[in-house]
Amino acid sequence: MRVVLLLAIFCAPLARAFSAGRQRPSRVAPQMVKRPDSPMRGKSKVVLTQDIGPIGGKSGDLATVSTGFFQNFLLPRGLARKAAAPVMERLARTAAAQEETARAALEEAEQTRWALEAISGVTIRKKVGDNGAIFGSVSVLEVLAALEEASGLKLGSPRVTFEAISRVGRYRAVVALSSAVQAEVWFHVAAPDA
Repeated sequence: MRVVLLLAIFCAPLARAFSAGRQRPSRVAPQMVKRPDSPMRGKSKVVLTQDIGPIGGKSGDLATVSTGFFQNFLLPRGLARKAAAPVMERLARTAAAQEETARAALEEAEQTRWALEAISGVTIRKKVGDNGAIFGSVSVLEVLAALEEASGLKLGSPRVTFEAISRVGRYRAVVALSSAVQAEVWFHVAAPDA
């Protein structure tokens, strides 16, 4: 008890002497300012390098995906890259080149359409019975071969549609040269001796 009393007697004046020149700071906690939540929090903008079904993106598309999906799935498999400035510039150049290529292909398809629609007198020869019914059927390959022969063009393998042919006569075929260009051509089915 004596020790405690002596400490209190000696320490109190020393404590007052040291703290006399200083004011004690108030113990008020600083106000925390909460950042507003960003709509991009936890998400990443990426450029796809391959077609990816789950996010519905094609190669070269800009997509917003969760950061975890990008870091754990897309990036290790090489399916996407972070959308940084150099990647975006390369994407813009590639898109411009693809647009130019598509424009040239569309012009070529239009010219082919005009050439096909200008043809007349395309005839496909088939064996015919007494009542005008043909034996067998007319195939797409026969129609394409007849069109190529008449026009002098190399058509490749466009999608050709026409009604079922069972008799001699004049028929219409639609040749899809591209997704946007279709040519309508007419051809005759006749007997070999006609």
